[in-house]
Amino acid sequence: MSTKALEPLLAPLRKPNVAELLGEADLELGADDDLIDSLGKDVPKDSLIPFGQHGSGSLLALWRTDPRMPLGRCPVIWLDSEGDPVEAIAPDFAAFLTLLPYGLGQLYDLLRRAQKLRDGDNADGDDEADADAAFEVDDDDLREGLAMISAELGAWRAAGFQPAADPLAVVEQAVALPFAAWWDALPEA
Repeated sequence: MSTKALEPLLAPLRKPNVAELLGEADLELGADDDLIDSLGKDVPKDSLIPFGQHGSGSLLALWRTDPRMPLGRCPVIWLDSEGDPVEAIAPDFAAFLTLLPYGLGQLYDLLRRAQKLRDGDNADGDDEADADAAFEVDDDDLREGLAMISAELGAWRAAGFQPAADPLAVVEQAVALPFAAWWDALPEA
């Protein structure tokens, strides 16, 4: 997929007044799509279209299951640089833009919380292993972080971005998509 096809989606993020905001959100446009290859799955060509990268090296991509689907309607996927989570983070690009003002660090926490809500505290029934391996996101800490960020959202609004009123609900909607099952069913590379 050529990067030209992504330009209409990314154009609002390339405005000069948004550049500083992207730095605060920890998003770098453009992406090293080698991460997709390194995750060990045989990913069908053009089904994951990278467009941005978090400072940790994690990748943001569009998930396109049908080549006729407009890119703006494709879910946004988080591909973690360490392999987990690999999950839908926004149901489409417009929803992603409403999440971006909260910053990718907060979105990561929201994603982990939404996964926990979807999967339950004890998905495989192994209490001890799950207690050791579970990623805990305290609801109070999450709300406190979002409240701290909300004071900074005026700059995003001035730049033409309307932050999501309930970012966790947006991420929960994305996590409910069948991406995780699609990813898990892919053959190993």
